[in-house]
Amino acid sequence: MNTLIRQQRERSGVSVRELARRLGVSAATVQNYERAEASGRIQLDTLRRTLAALEADVSVRVIPLTTLALERREERVAHELHKKVAEHLLRDPDATLANVSRVATKARSKVDPYTAGLLDEWMRLADARDLPGLLHAMTATDHHSIDMRQVGPFNGVLSEPERLDAIRRAR
Repeated sequence: MNTLIRQQRERSGVSVRELARRLGVSAATVQNYERAEASGRIQLDTLRRTLAALEADVSVRVIPLTTLALERREERVAHELHKKVAEHLLRDPDATLANVSRVATKARSKVDPYTAGLLDEWMRLADARDLPGLLHAMTATDHHSIDMRQVGPFNGVLSEPERLDAIRRAR
């Protein structure tokens, strides 16, 4: 369970108890925050307040979700592949984001303006280390996220067995 709170806490060298002290809550409450974030149930204000206590410079965007059924196999495959990339992103953001700009810049010169804009958006999200925005684009089923996944610049993140398993699950 690697959440933004935990990542920022560990990156800052702050223990659960120290973060609890800063927030004026118990250590168990901080652990509950991490579990709530991991399950997608954390309140936005709680996330912001906790990250602020860690002096983290993280922006949080609220994006209304319009859930769509992924009817085309191509969309299901891209969704499964990006869900697996999202797992890598949560485990090791630095390694996962390392080649995004290089891959997106190279691909950008070969595509139409709309697709180039999507690649630019991936680069902006990666450069800003906007993990919530990246995770949203990788896993949500709104129109824009579906389009983003068609040009995801994450070549080489997944091993061949992971890639084949994701494709198999998309059937």
